[in-house]
Amino acid sequence: MEDTKPEADGVNATSSNILGLSELSKQLRALQSKNQSQATEIDRLERKIRILSDLKGISIGDLQNALRSACEGEAFADMLDQISSLRFQLDSNAFSSGATTSEDFDRDSSNRTIAMLQLRIGELEEVEGGL
Repeated sequence: MEDTKPEADGVNATSSNILGLSELSKQLRALQSKNQSQATEIDRLERKIRILSDLKGISIGDLQNALRSACEGEAFADMLDQISSLRFQLDSNAFSSGATTSEDFDRDSSNRTIAMLQLRIGELEEVEGGL
């Protein structure tokens, strides 16, 4: 009787492994199917873009460059907005730090804030120069 017990454990372990592999196989097939459908959709959309660009007389490369330029332009505009906002904060902190009472501003804190804002403006201007 003891001889059949280890064999039964081995059979259970083997069938458990087979079930696990079967489940993994199902998941793999599902993911491959999803991947294939997404690839088909990408191909369909690329064909549609090519057809539309041919009708409009625009090349795909020109379209990609136009989209890239638009995105860079938006990023540049956002960066300029950040710079002007930081400059405004810097100017308001510099103006406020001239107050004579400790209740208005803690001078050390405002000087640190001004220095941090100046560093941030410098960083953003370096990025702006790189664009």
